Amino acid sequence: MKEVKKVYLSSEEFNMIASSKLGEGYDAIVYRGINGTVYKIYKYKHNDDIIEKATNKQESVKLTNLPQAAIYIDNKFSGYVLKRVRGLDIHYAWFLLSKKSKIRILKELLIKVRELTDNYIYPTDIANSPLVGKHSNVKIDYKLHPQIIDLDGISTSYCDQENECLLSDTYCGLGLLFLELILGPDLFEDIDDLNSSYIQKLLTDANIDEDSAKRLSNLEGTYEDVNKLLLTFSKK
Repeated sequence: MKEVKKVYLSSEEFNMIASSKLGEGYDAIVYRGINGTVYKIYKYKHNDDIIEKATNKQESVKLTNLPQAAIYIDNKFSGYVLKRVRGLDIHYAWFLLSKKSKIRILKELLIKVRELTDNYIYPTDIANSPLVGKHSNVKIDYKLHPQIIDLDGISTSYCDQENECLLSDTYCGLGLLFLELILGPDLFEDIDDLNSSYIQKLLTDANIDEDSAKRLSNLEGTYEDVNKLLLTFSKK
């Protein structure tokens, strides 16, 4: 078992980095850290219960960076040290890419998610679709590789064994992200009630088989369902 890293800051030390704010989300503020890291500080009370699992699972997870250390301000758990990813949100980068690059990126992203779920890590908040939330957790770095970010807090679950519900939620989110990118995000923009019938129609129009279309339209999903979406896109 690897040693769990912890970073202890006083209020005065934290105030010194407060001017290096990089961004802010619903439940946390991100600051520039040291040695290519960021400090993600929560606005609300969280538990530090994932850092031990993340530290141990990092030995098996080779393609994605998990939280590196827990941060304590005045001895109170406050957030995590994460590797900084420089790049563009996948939605902003998408329209700048060739189809060949898009296919390669989606294949690589699916491989990375598969490695996480094989290690019982479930990034259920991976997508940035009106169907599953507004927060994007995939960036395209400057070498055109997809990077999964924010593998902490409520965005990700770390388990000791397979969890079928979280597994389904993860691949549903990834499948809907693929669908949105492949068919175009404008398909979702003016829809007030995104019901299963509408989603199933999109999937059917994309030539996805009936079983996969039914699962994804019911907000369920499997690795195979997402892979079928990718294969269909690759053949167009």
